[in-house]
Amino acid sequence: MANKTVLILVAAATAIIIAGVAVAIPSFTQQTPAKQNNSSTNPQGNNTISEAPGSVLKLSRTSIPIDIPLRKGLYDGNDVFYVVTDASDKSVASLFTNQTGFNVNYAPLLSKSPEGSFAHFFVFKNGVKGDGPLGFQNSVADAQPGEAAYSPLWKLNFVEWKSGMTPRVLKSDTEVADSANKGEVTITQSEIIVNCPFVKWSNGSMKIREDQNINDDSPYVGGQVLKIDTEKMVLTTLAHRGWGPDGKTIYYSVFDATPLVPIHEWH
Repeated sequence: MANKTVLILVAAATAIIIAGVAVAIPSFTQQTPAKQNNSSTNPQGNNTISEAPGSVLKLSRTSIPIDIPLRKGLYDGNDVFYVVTDASDKSVASLFTNQTGFNVNYAPLLSKSPEGSFAHFFVFKNGVKGDGPLGFQNSVADAQPGEAAYSPLWKLNFVEWKSGMTPRVLKSDTEVADSANKGEVTITQSEIIVNCPFVKWSNGSMKIREDQNINDDSPYVGGQVLKIDTEKMVLTTLAHRGWGPDGKTIYYSVFDATPLVPIHEWH
């Protein structure tokens, strides 16, 4: 039987504690079915398993670089760039997966996110054609990193231009609300939650890692992002090795964290 390794996204937005910091992490699971012979090799090149007595087992790489498609949105009139990793609705997860070829997790537990733990995304169902999820203008956010209202979790609100109106690009949540108050558009709030961490916004971005040489001895801290390419719309970031509930290797990426202790204590 041929040895196959499949990289899939596991239903995530899991919260773990790392040195006093609560971290929301989408996970990437690498599964290697058992071979019928007595050895197998991981595609990363350093995971060798042998059943011979006295043999040495090498684990898969501690950290690996991965590419995740970027999407563009709008906040307060400015472009923002984000990635989509999880969705509480299966059809929405499939929609994002089919659009980019990157597997977005179906994570139904996200629908139980308490009020106050998510921000709001306005997704357009008609109007000006564009690169938004439904083929129209880019989605509009109501917060960005650095603001108290920001969260990587977003509740989807669907915006639709009324018949007889002349659509235009709305560039902020204030413009969306004003258009609704004028009777130009309707806003339908859904119960769908998506995990869409921002990686670049109007006045900042996630930290770019200075040491781009990634090996098993690379420190966990120092930045998670290797490159943000807004022309090719690709984020290159680190995925770190962990263990799934079935004992198999998983890889996860860290995008956001909420300190539970003063940041100077986290080293």
